[in-house]
Amino acid sequence: MSLIADWIYDIEGLDVSAGIETCESEEAYLDALFIFLEDCKEKADELNKYYDEADWKNYSVKVHALKSTCRIIGAKELGDAALYLELASKEGRIDDVRANHDKLLSDFKNLSVALMPLDDKNDKEGVPLSGDEVRDFISRVRVLADDMDYDGIEDTLKEVFSHKLDEAIDDKFTDIKKALNELDFDRIIEIAG
Repeated sequence: MSLIADWIYDIEGLDVSAGIETCESEEAYLDALFIFLEDCKEKADELNKYYDEADWKNYSVKVHALKSTCRIIGAKELGDAALYLELASKEGRIDDVRANHDKLLSDFKNLSVALMPLDDKNDKEGVPLSGDEVRDFISRVRVLADDMDYDGIEDTLKEVFSHKLDEAIDDKFTDIKKALNELDFDRIIEIAG
């Protein structure tokens, strides 16, 4: 039985098969979709900020990250549009950036809206974690991050996210997950306190 819901295959501009191939498993692909969804508002805000400030160096960095994320999830056309803006901003073709920025953000936001049903934070039926369990998980993540143990942290996060979490704890572990995806172990240690 497939982990990927049928409605995901129907999303325009999303090649699910290519995304699964890139991620090497349906589970990893779903994780990538969740990360895309979690990060979309922040990425859009950052792109707009650098666009408004005409900070083309940072704009190119952020649009590069967007391109990579889109390609991972199988949103090739959106990734190609991001690549175009990345190159245009690096090459000083600002008129091209200005002519295409709003469309890129619109398409990006449309894809994130189409993926919104994945956001089931409040629908988890797992057993809530006690304060001691949360502290134990945080401590485990800190030790694993100190050892740069990607797989250990990933397994711990899977265990954590199988539980019903209050918003603050969910946000903390979501931040850890984002840092893990960027291989930023120092940031993980900082978040874990």
